[in-house]
Amino acid sequence: MLSVLAACSGGVSGGASTSGSNNGGNAGSSPATTATGYSARSGKIYDARGQEIRIRGINHFGFNATILQPQFLWAMGWKEQIAQVKSLGFNAIRVPFVPDTLYNTTPVDVLSYVDPNLNPELIGKTPLQALDLWMAEADRQGMYILLDFHSVSMQRQYPTWFLSDPADFNLIYNKQAYTKEHWTRDLAFVARRYTSLTHFFGIDIYNEPNGIVRWSTGDANTSNPIYFWKAAAELASAAILAANPNLLIFVQGINGNFDGVESSSVPMNWGEDFQPEAYQPLNIPNDKLVLTPHTYGPDVFMKSSFSASDFPANLAANWDILFGQFFQTHTVVVGEWGGKYGQGTGGHQDVIWQNAFVDYLLSKDVRHSFYWAYTPNSGDTGGILDDSLNVRPDKMALLQKLWGASTPVPAPNSAPGVQLQSCAGIMPLGDSITLGVNGGYRNNLYTGLQQNSCGVDNVGTQSDPNTRVADKDHEGHPGFTIGDIAGSVNAWMASTQPNVILLMIGTNDTAWWTNEDGNEIAVRHNALIDQLRTARPDAWFLVASIPPQSSVLIHGKADGTTTATTVDRAVLTQQFNAAIRSNVNARVAAGQHVRFVDVNSVLTTADLYDGIHPTETAHAKVAQIFLDGIRAVLASTSAPPA
Repeated sequence: MLSVLAACSGGVSGGASTSGSNNGGNAGSSPATTATGYSARSGKIYDARGQEIRIRGINHFGFNATILQPQFLWAMGWKEQIAQVKSLGFNAIRVPFVPDTLYNTTPVDVLSYVDPNLNPELIGKTPLQALDLWMAEADRQGMYILLDFHSVSMQRQYPTWFLSDPADFNLIYNKQAYTKEHWTRDLAFVARRYTSLTHFFGIDIYNEPNGIVRWSTGDANTSNPIYFWKAAAELASAAILAANPNLLIFVQGINGNFDGVESSSVPMNWGEDFQPEAYQPLNIPNDKLVLTPHTYGPDVFMKSSFSASDFPANLAANWDILFGQFFQTHTVVVGEWGGKYGQGTGGHQDVIWQNAFVDYLLSKDVRHSFYWAYTPNSGDTGGILDDSLNVRPDKMALLQKLWGASTPVPAPNSAPGVQLQSCAGIMPLGDSITLGVNGGYRNNLYTGLQQNSCGVDNVGTQSDPNTRVADKDHEGHPGFTIGDIAGSVNAWMASTQPNVILLMIGTNDTAWWTNEDGNEIAVRHNALIDQLRTARPDAWFLVASIPPQSSVLIHGKADGTTTATTVDRAVLTQQFNAAIRSNVNARVAAGQHVRFVDVNSVLTTADLYDGIHPTETAHAKVAQIFLDGIRAVLASTSAPPA
C-alpha cells in the first residue's frame, strides 16, 4: 500500500484514490472495442450481463507482506473475515499480492502464526494454495475481487515493476533480476488461474509506480524507456486480456511527469497523477480500462496544500488537475484512500480531509471506492476495525455517506465509559525495551502528547540518566519477566500513583528457555493485569503486544518423557501476542479501562538490532502506536494544529 512515502521534484509523493467515468473514447486515440465479460463505460462498471456494479470496496492486505496471507489470522478466521466485510456493506475486496505469493513454498502457518482452530483449512498450505482458497471463498460469498500486483518484493514497496539492480536482489524471492517479462508472465498467470471465478473482475497491474518512473517521453532527466509507465501498462494489459478477456485493467497514476507540459506545482501522492493521460493516452481498450488513482490526507503524508490558509477548500482544484478531469471521459475508481480519522498524526485535520474527499466525490456523482484498509495494523491509516477488532462506526458512517447506503452502522463492541481526562501520571512499565535506546519509545511519545495539551508527565521509580530524554521517569527494568514485575509493582505503584499504565512485558519470558507455551505465559500476564487493576482501579491500562523475535529454537514445554520438545521463540511470541489480544478484548467487552496496543504489528525482525531489542528508529514506531492508543481514550482525541 502506501506506507513509504517520499518527496519528488515539483511535487510530493504518496498513495491515494478516486472514482469516475469512461465514455466511448479516451482524451486521445485509444481503441474502442466491444468488451467480453466485465466492461467499463460512461464512468460505470458492468458485469457480463450488462448489469451495473457500484463498487463498495475495501483493501485487505497481507498476501503482499512477509506473512503472505491475510492479516490477523492469528486472531480471526479467514472465512469469517470475508463474511464480516460483506455484512458491513462492502461488495468488493482489493487483494494485494507479490511474486512471493506465487512462488514461496513455505506453509503460511510457518511464515506467521495462524490460529489452527479458526483457520484449519490453511494449515500446511503454501501462500498460493491459501490464495486459491481465499479467492474461491470470496467468490462463493458473492464478493467482487480485484487482484493488485503490489510490489516485486514482499519486504517493501518497490518503485518499479521490474528489479535489475544487484544491490536489491535480496528483496526478490529468487535473489535474481525480475524483468518486465517476469511481471507480465505473473500477471497472465493469475488472470488465467482464476478464470472460473464469476466475481473476479479485474487486476490492478502495479501499485504506486514512483521515483524515476515517468509516464512516457518528454522528461530529459528520464529518457530510458524502461521507466515509461504508459508502455509498461499497455504491455501488461495485452498479457492479461490474452489470458483472460473477461477482466478489467486497473492502471494507477505516477508521481509526476516533469515534462514541461503537465502542472508540477500541485502536491501529489504516489499513484495520484494522471495528467499525461490527457495528451499521451493509454493504448488500452476503452471498455477495459479503469484509472485508479490513490490519494491520502495528513495522516499519511503532509502535503503543502494541507497547511494552506484555504484548506480544505483548495483540495478540489488539486484533485481536478490530478485525476478529476477524467471523470467525464474515463472510468475512474478509487484504489486507495483513508487514514486514522482523528486518531493519527494528522489529528482532526485528517477527519476534515476525508470528509472533504467524500464530498468531492459526491459532487462529481462518483461513488466507486476501495478504502484502505480492513484490519487495523496499517501503521499510518489503521483500519475499519480498531485495535480491539471492533468496527469503527465513524469510518463506516463516512463510507455509507459515499455509498448512499442506509445500512445501520454497527455499534462498538464495548461501552466507552468515562474517558481519560489527563496525560499526567503515565507509567511506562516493562523490561529493557521500555528503558530503550536513548529513552526508547518514551521520548517520541512525550513529544506527541505535548501536542494534545493534556498535561503529559511520566512517573516511575526509575530515572533515565540519558540527557537526551525529555521526561526521565519510567518503570523499565532490564531482564525482568512477568513474575519479576508482579513481585515488585505494588510498591512502585503505591509510591508513584500512576493514572495511565503502559504495559509491555513478556519478551524475557519467551526469548529464552521456558517450559510454558504461549497461552500459559499469557495466563500469568493476564493475572498481572488483574493485579495492576486492583492496585489502581481507576487507572487506564494500555496493554501492548511484544515485538517480534528472531527465529531461534529454544527448549519448550516438557513432553512427559526424559526429553523436552523445542519451540521456535518467534512462534512462541506470536502465540503469546494472540493470547494477549484475546484477553484484552474480553476486558474491553466487559467495559474495563483496558485497551490493546499492537506494537508487534508495526515491527519486523529487521527493526531489532540484536534479534530482540528495537532500534532507536523502531522505537519511534512503537511510540506512535502508544500515542494512538492514548489519544483514542482521551476525552479530546485531537491534537491541535502544529
